Order: sequence, then C-alpha cells, then structure tokens
Amino acid sequence: PTSEWVAPTTTSSEEQPAQTNAPSGDVKTGGFATFFYQGGNAGACGTVHSDWDKVIAIDSNGYWSDYASNSNSPNCGRWINIKNTNNGKTVTAMVADVCPTCVSDNSLDLSLGAFTAIADEADGSVPITWTWA
Repeated sequence: PTSEWVAPTTTSSEEQPAQTNAPSGDVKTGGFATFFYQGGNAGACGTVHSDWDKVIAIDSNGYWSDYASNSNSPNCGRWINIKNTNNGKTVTAMVADVCPTCVSDNSLDLSLGAFTAIADEADGSVPITWTWA
C-alpha cells in the first residue's frame, strides 16, 4: 500500500446527513410526516402524552411488525431524528404509538409539538428523512 491512497469515509449518499449533525446510520428516505392530536388518549405504547410532547407514531407495516397482535413494539420509547427535506428543519421525538394510516414504511405521524418544530400545521404533510437516534 502507498500513502497516497485514503479509504473513503462516505460510501453512499445515504450517509451524508451524518455529516450535518445527524447521527450516522441508516437514513430512511421516501417518507412523509403528518400530525395527529393526542386527545388525552394513551398511544399504542401505553402512555398518555400532551399534544406538545415530541412523540411519534410509526408505520404499522414497517417498524411495528407485531401491530396485529396488539402488543407493544420493541421500538416503543426509541428516539428518532426527523428532517423536513423542504426546509431542512429537524426534530427529535420518541416512538409512542402506531400509525396504521401512514402512506409508506418510512412515513411517520408526529404529535403537534413535533410536527410544528419542522413545519406549519397548514402544510399537513411534508417529505422527510429520518434516522434512529
């Protein structure tokens, strides 16, 4: 080996967000963020949160594989870093519920507090990328 060759530190475009203060790891793409109101109800993880708590409902077809059995997901309580790809705003929120109406595996339904950290309510739905924190 020669001293001229240096191994690349970034091998794919998916790793690039790690260089912009997002943790390294598998970046989920192609998803959308929507929002929901808590209504004083416990999420599928069994906890009650206010509309302003930063919590997330994850897709029932992708990341909540045991949704049909009505059991808690192993992802309950995990944190996710979310980026609105329209404006670059980010938020970190905790998994507290399941989203059976999300449009894709990489889509997330956010509490009002988490959604308004990255978008306006009037937007309704915004394209996102995300990583497990």
